[in-house]
Amino acid sequence: MHKHLVRALAALPILACIGLYAQSTAGGPAYILGSLQLSHQTSSGHFINSSTRLDVRGTPLIDLVSKAYDTPILLIVGIDPKVAESRYDIVASYRPKPGEAVSSHELLRNLLAEQFHITAHKENRNVAAYAMTVAPGGIRFFPSVVQSARIDSDDRSFAGYGVAMNFVATDLSDTMHAVVIDRTALSGRYNLNFAWQPGSDRSANIAAIRQAVEQQLGLELEPTEAPVEALVIDHVELAQR
Repeated sequence: MHKHLVRALAALPILACIGLYAQSTAGGPAYILGSLQLSHQTSSGHFINSSTRLDVRGTPLIDLVSKAYDTPILLIVGIDPKVAESRYDIVASYRPKPGEAVSSHELLRNLLAEQFHITAHKENRNVAAYAMTVAPGGIRFFPSVVQSARIDSDDRSFAGYGVAMNFVATDLSDTMHAVVIDRTALSGRYNLNFAWQPGSDRSANIAAIRQAVEQQLGLELEPTEAPVEALVIDHVELAQR
């Protein structure tokens, strides 16, 4: 599945190069690595990425990159499919200083830079997408007081706790195998969940998700075409552990 997705975007036109990610953030927060090893699992186990803990089992490297840069797998290019699909078990932790607000995405980015020597930049590309907007009847979920985000999702359900809407769009992009753009104009963090009956093919599955999102969340997913940021991997190495 990842091989097809990684290659699918490669032919899309480049509009502009807009930024370069450093290999690591000098002086920035970083997880303390407990263990990292290649996994023999053929499917993903659990994935916990918070401001204090990273615990992933059987997770493909492409998924780690997606979470670290908050970029759908569909929009990650330039990485060899075999490298992208290599799976890892990783345990790491971080203890924030008193009053410190730290991003789990930054912690994971720095870990990937240290262990996989990843460098990357972003480019604008025109793609077919789904615009996520608030339906006329309004949203059917509530703000969250939780400051650390957690998402539990699979091929038939989604549950988010303390999540920003751009995180929801990223997860939906990977679930639908189609780019979802957040145009809700909703700020802050929310608790929301919904479920659907998976379709027999990609089109039917997208239709089921769109219906569930509208009926259960009060959001709409409408087809559009728009420039989006793709993450281009310039360099990556398999971790030697």
